[in-house]
Amino acid sequence: MKRLWLAGIVIVAFAALGMLPPWRMESAPNACSGLFFSEYVEGSSNNKAVEIFNGTGSAIDLVAAGVAVEFYFNGSTSAGRTITLTGTITQNDVFVLAHDSLSALADQSRGGTWFNGNDALILKSGGIVLDSIGQVGVDPGISWGTQSISTAENTIRRKSSIGGGDKNPNDPFDPANEWDGFDQNTLDGLGSHTAICSSVGTNNTPTFTPTTADLPTDTPTSTPTPTATDTPTSTPTPTPFPAGIALNEFMAAPASGSSEYAELFNANAFPVDVSGWQIDDSEGGSSPYTIPAGTSIAAGGFLLVERSFGFNNDGDSVRLLGPDGVVRDSHSYTSNPGVGVAWSRFPDGSGPWQTGSTSSPNGPNPPPPTATPTATPSPTSTITPTPTPIPGGVALNEYMAAPAFGDEYVELFNTNPFPIDLTGWQIDDIEGGSSPYTIPAGTSIAAGGFLLVERSFGFNNDGDSVRLLGPDGSVRDSHSYDSNPGVGVAWSRYPDGSGPWQTGSASSPNGPNPPPPTATPTATPSPTSTITPTPTPIPGGVALNEYMVAPAAGDEYVELFNTNPFPIDLTGWQIDDIEGGSSPYTIPAGTSITAGGFLLVERSFGFNNDGDSVRLLGRMAACAIAILMTRIPALAWPGHAIRMAPASGIPILKPAPAIPIPRRLRPRPRHLPPRPQLRSLPGFC
Repeated sequence: MKRLWLAGIVIVAFAALGMLPPWRMESAPNACSGLFFSEYVEGSSNNKAVEIFNGTGSAIDLVAAGVAVEFYFNGSTSAGRTITLTGTITQNDVFVLAHDSLSALADQSRGGTWFNGNDALILKSGGIVLDSIGQVGVDPGISWGTQSISTAENTIRRKSSIGGGDKNPNDPFDPANEWDGFDQNTLDGLGSHTAICSSVGTNNTPTFTPTTADLPTDTPTSTPTPTATDTPTSTPTPTPFPAGIALNEFMAAPASGSSEYAELFNANAFPVDVSGWQIDDSEGGSSPYTIPAGTSIAAGGFLLVERSFGFNNDGDSVRLLGPDGVVRDSHSYTSNPGVGVAWSRFPDGSGPWQTGSTSSPNGPNPPPPTATPTATPSPTSTITPTPTPIPGGVALNEYMAAPAFGDEYVELFNTNPFPIDLTGWQIDDIEGGSSPYTIPAGTSIAAGGFLLVERSFGFNNDGDSVRLLGPDGSVRDSHSYDSNPGVGVAWSRYPDGSGPWQTGSASSPNGPNPPPPTATPTATPSPTSTITPTPTPIPGGVALNEYMVAPAAGDEYVELFNTNPFPIDLTGWQIDDIEGGSSPYTIPAGTSITAGGFLLVERSFGFNNDGDSVRLLGRMAACAIAILMTRIPALAWPGHAIRMAPASGIPILKPAPAIPIPRRLRPRPRHLPPRPQLRSLPGFC
């Protein structure tokens, strides 16, 4: 665990030992409570971490408390990855969870897919939300926040005045309200946190109240005291529990990768403390779940608990019990409404139970759909019902098994002239491999449309199978490969949904696949004497067009322009600063620049702001190389891009557009500018 200095005096020993001190507890501002995120790092490459602060006032066994961090990628409403925490956080200390690249600074580290600036994070304990970063179900594009106080390529730290987490992951998120921002890859504060708290764990401040109970008397007396007549003691009245707390929605048969959940609703105009209340299935079934101390539901608000309650899919009861064990609300069902289908009520907390509406955990329930009147059918003889056929025409169309960055993906294509409901369909690798991914309820694919699913499917790079399964488990389409086509190279088919599989075309996720490149026929050469082969020349016409050496926010960038009327393969080309400076950046395999098009590369190239060179190198440094070089003026200042003048090729300064620049490598169309000056050295690769 990491060392923490807590600004404030915390008194918790009496409560930990079960003894009550001689004071009463009253509400006070800025008190620390529970576990919450105290630092977030979204650095370059895999430099990613979160720090969690323990403000409960006592040590926490993370395994026993069921503490986990969930990642919600690209606006998804389902967790794309969950990391369960192990170990212990002592009181007023922090716990660092990091990618393996920062394992030296971490209490726990994991490899694999991590969050980017547009992904939401949730901290949970026993299925209850303790804190959140970002807004679940929303993709902000690049990040939440702006400049250094944002979730993309920055470090942000919780302000010392903040004493608790954001327990509503669905509300708008602006980090400037509770966080301070720092430059990318700022790691010096990771492992410690300062919190100015008036108390810890109870959100209360001790106020001393005089008491005479059990205190010895110093003045002796020999005068006998008459015995007073006993006053009959009345039976104490039990503490009443407020009405208006009800079951509102629950999921008994979640889709693969999701958890059961139960949602409570508070119909009162005031918050209600639900500490010690229980959620249970049928009497005598699984052990009930007890809501932790300090949990309350806001006025007119919701409480979502995600965990395994042991609800039986084919029939059970869901019960809400008060702290006294009395049943406060319940609902019983006798059949399975379907995988991923929730039971809910409308209006919230009081209406009838139904399964026809879309699930809405931690939010208001929508009204049930309006039924279309059905004419009374004429009596007919009873026949054996025919199972609903699974429609054909939905096929695997493209997939990426070895991505250069981001997640694996699978694209489906609907060849039908009508939409298809894909609820319960599955995407899987080879039979007996990783667990299949189940497409959520309510997902459909448009007529002649595409459906892109981005996640970690567990495809093996050196050989595996990709299978599309119907809701009945039958294989509807599949493709197997026995070698790695290359990092960042997709398998696709042309025409869409029916053509042969190939890897020669550019990837086109969520869109039509281009035809494979046309091979140029090679004439059979006449026998000649053996001569030294002439290397393929490096094509000209690709030039530096714009670059940023002192960005106001985000990374440096370099833009290339192709003056040719045909595309150019830039595999192995390099972007570098002055010879002998920083290490050059090599453009990945399969990268091309379209005819008359642009290619934008955003990263830290190591350009010196007070003078340097920007160079475009041909595909192999061991060969003679084509070089386009321009000198960085010493007058460059933050937020100004350097572009090529129309005729002279001399760098000029122009203000950069005041828009965020996406963090990815991509072509971008523009109006065709005058051709910059290109200088090529003799030689070929």
